[in-house]
Order: sequence, then structure tokens, then C-alpha cells
Amino acid sequence: MIHTQTFLTAGTRHQKSRQRGMALITTVILLFLMSVTTASLLNLVGTAITSAQKRTDSTEAFNMADSGLDLAKTWLTQQSTPPIYSNLNFPNNNAFYGTNGTITNPFGIASQAGATLKITINVDNTNTGSVQKHYLIESQATMPSGAIQIVREYVQQSSFGKYAYFAVNDGGGFWDFNNHFEGPVHFNDGHNGDTGQSTFLWQNPTPTPIFTYTGSDAFSVSDDVKWWKDTIGNVSAPTSASDFKSVAVGGLASMTYGFQTDASGNPILDAGGNKIPKSPPIPLPTTSYQQQYAALGDPAPAGVNSPDGNAPTTNGINISTSAGFNQSNGHITGGLYIHGDNAMTLQLDGSGNQQILVVQGGVTQTVTINMASNSTTIDLPTVSGGVVTHHVQSLIGVPNGMVYSDGNITALSGKLADNVTDASGNIINPSHMTIATDIANSKDVTLIDSITYNTARDLTKAQAADTAFNQKAGIFGILSHHVQVASSAPANLEFDGSIFATSTFDYPNYGTGGIKGNMICVGGVITKDSGLFATANSNGTIINGYNEIYHYDSRLADTPPPFFPTTGSHYDIISWQRVITTL
Repeated sequence: MIHTQTFLTAGTRHQKSRQRGMALITTVILLFLMSVTTASLLNLVGTAITSAQKRTDSTEAFNMADSGLDLAKTWLTQQSTPPIYSNLNFPNNNAFYGTNGTITNPFGIASQAGATLKITINVDNTNTGSVQKHYLIESQATMPSGAIQIVREYVQQSSFGKYAYFAVNDGGGFWDFNNHFEGPVHFNDGHNGDTGQSTFLWQNPTPTPIFTYTGSDAFSVSDDVKWWKDTIGNVSAPTSASDFKSVAVGGLASMTYGFQTDASGNPILDAGGNKIPKSPPIPLPTTSYQQQYAALGDPAPAGVNSPDGNAPTTNGINISTSAGFNQSNGHITGGLYIHGDNAMTLQLDGSGNQQILVVQGGVTQTVTINMASNSTTIDLPTVSGGVVTHHVQSLIGVPNGMVYSDGNITALSGKLADNVTDASGNIINPSHMTIATDIANSKDVTLIDSITYNTARDLTKAQAADTAFNQKAGIFGILSHHVQVASSAPANLEFDGSIFATSTFDYPNYGTGGIKGNMICVGGVITKDSGLFATANSNGTIINGYNEIYHYDSRLADTPPPFFPTTGSHYDIISWQRVITTL
């Protein structure tokens, strides 16, 4: 047997050594790369966690800032009168939201420890001379991580002009499926479900629901509602989604009525033992002194509850100017003030300028308002020995839109002039007017004929598509104790604008004389007691009086008639912004 032995040469030994060296280097390189990769992964994970935390903080900051706007609006609603510069309690002291308007950890949430919220309410410069107050609210939330969110809202006092129909007491009659409301409707009623409930006669199916407004506040009542279905007296409330859709386009979600209950369905009572309505009642004003001050061009004190001591005692039209009442070449500083009972007509002259004719004792005084030339003339005739002498005064400027009568307006009718617009349809000089009487002393208005805009609403199309009306038509309002349609009024009537009666708006002869015709209202009606205009048979068919047809004017919500009353401590949001810097 032969044994074979292998000998390693020197070259072979050196080759193996080099291989072991290369393996060590490769291992070190791989370990280094793994370390770098691990570090990179850890850094990426850390960055992702930090980014996620920042996103979470940013979201929480946004929610906190937005909640700050709600806190500020709540504070505004709690004030007895809208704040002005002298009584705005923040951000300069501790009366509102911590120190200098800033709160730390405002909502007591552990994850927000160290977060701050700063809220500022800026008073609009026009508030001093305006009935409808405006505020710009800014809210800034800052998280401990440095995440900051800033939001703003521009709010204004809600005006009664926003309502298509409003009544304190609506229990005197009933509404039926022939009535349709294109804007918000609210009734205060009896508040406790015992008296004066609103009553609606509804049907399902129906060609058109009673409330066609698509907003969430289409219908609200500070009480329960009485429902009749198909015929008068057939008590039956809507229950299904289809039923509610036959009453309101938005269904039950757009309707608020009834009373607050606890988790067990029991009524929640206030300190006086009364049930609390889901929709709080809104009080009406008790005086029109704010409007009187405006007509006289005098600044009204906050919470004014007494008449202006500068009111004239001479019958007829009085226009306040820098040189006194009705003084030629004087600059107009207010509106029109009329002393004593009168009959009033609105009309246009041959150039389309607004004229206001006031008749007292057989003498007609005439005001002509030329918005294009920013001038006004007033003709104050006198009668002596059967001879009429005209005295025309030329005034500088135009009235502020407030026409105030301290007496009854025994006959009112006419037409409101168009806005002055440029070639693109932008409004240069608005034709806005409110006619008010002394409601504290129960002064009334009697409507003897229609009051219309010169540019009529095209009722065959949606208002948003009615460009001519939205650009050209003026804005009109009436504020009085009792607004009534005269028995001598024509068969068909139209009232454009917002009618506000602190007693009632009605047709006193509603129960006699057979069917008159249609009474169309393009705007809104606000009244203490819902007035009656007709009687009907058991099927809801009118047998006497006027058929009421209501069309909403959406412009009145944000641009109410001048110096029109507000709903007090209620505010509407005009605009909202998310910004990156504070004011």
C-alpha cells in the first residue's frame, strides 16, 4: 500500500492569510453599513414620530383655536348690550380669559399641558353709529411643541331682517299647505306648551313643502307645535322621514321645536320650574328711540330707552343739517323726522329719483333725493288765503335712509327707487329706507296700496339667478306698532321689504267681503301676534280675505333695512379665515 502525503508550500500559506484578511475587512464594512443603516432607520423613525407629534399638535392647536372663537361668541351673547371700546373687557385686563387675554391649558386636557390660547375681539369702527354691531374675533392657540394655529371670524348681530316670518304669539289661527316660506321662520309662542301653540295643516304627499328654505334654521318654535293633517281639526303629527320632508325640504333636521329633556326623557326645568325650549325665545324691542336718534342724526346712547330731547315739535318734515333743520346749503346729518299724523307716498320723479310726499292738513311736502348728484331738495309749501306758496330748500348730501314719524301714518303706499350702479352692476349708491313710527306710544301704519321696488323680483326664477333684482332693487323696511291693510285696499297687493309690527300685521276685515285676491310679500314679516288675513273652510280653501303668498329676499339677512332692529345677543358668522399671522 502506498500512503500519499501533501506538503504545503510557502505560496499556499500566504494565499490563505490574505483570504482571512479580506473576510475581516468585509465583515467590518458590513457591520459599519449595518450600523449606519440602523442609525438612519432610527433617525427616520424619530423624525416620523416627531412629524406625527407635530401633526397631532397642529390638529389640537387648530381645534383649540376654533373653540376659542366659540368662547368669544358665547361671551358676546352674555352681555346685556353689545360691547363698545369703553366696556370691552379684554385683552387688557383679567375680566376675560386669563391674564391679558391669554389662558394656559384652557380646557384642562393633560395632553395640552402648557398650551396657551389668546383671544382678541376687535370692535368694528362703524359700531358707534350703527344699530347692527360687528366684531372681528381672532383666536391663537400655541402648543408646547411650538405648533401654532390662528383663526378669525367676522360676526355681526343678527337682524330681524333675516326672517321670512317671525311672531311672538302664533296661536290665533293656523298655517296650511298653501303657505310656503323661502326663508327662516321663528315663533316664540307660549314657551311652556300651555297656550298659543302654532298650528299647521299639512299633507303627505304634497307638491311643495311648507318650508322650502334649505338652511338648518328653516323652522323654529320656542314651544311645541299642533299638527293637523289633511283637514282642520284632524290631529296628526308628522312621524316618518317622508312626513317631515312634506313639511320642510330639509326634513326634521331643519326644524327645532319642543323642550329640552334629560337622558330619561323628562323635561329639564329652569329655576322658576318652567320647561326650557330647545329654541330660545327672542324678545321684540319695546321702543323705536334708536331709530328716532338716527333720523335726527344724533348718536344714540348705549341701551337707549328714552326719546331724543332734540326732537322737533313743528308739524311736517324736518331734515337735520349742519346749519339746522331744512336749511339750504346745509350738509345733511341724519334722515327725515316727521312730527304729527300724516299720509305718506313714495314715488319716483321723471329721472328715477326717490320722492317722499307727506300730507298734513291738505298740504303736501315733497322731498326729492338725487343719489347720483348727492343732493336733496325739500319743498315746504305754505297756504294763505287759498294761495299755495312753494319754498324749496336745497341741501347737500342725501339722508341716511331713516324716515321717522312720531305720529300715525294713516295712509302709506308707493315705490322705492333703484340703487345707483356702475356699468358692471356694482352698487355705488344704495337705495335703502326704513320707515318707523313711535312704537312706545303705539303709533301705527295703514297700508292703502302696494309698496314695491322699482326693479321687481322675477318670481319665475331663483333669487340667486335674478341678477337685475339683486343689483338694482333697493331695500325697504317698516317698523311700527300696528301695521294694517286698509279695507279699501285693492284686490291684489304686493309688499316688498320687511314689515315689522310690534303689535300685529293684519287685515282687520279678514272675515267679511268674500275673496279679495293675493297679498304677496317679497321680504319678511316680523310681528308680535300673527295677524289674520282670511277665513277658510274645513279643507283650507279661502272664503274671505287675502291669500297670503310669502317670498323671501335673502339680501335682508346680511343687509337689512337701515337701522332695523337686531335680535339682541344673537350673532351671525359673516366670514371665517385660517391665517398664519395675527393682526
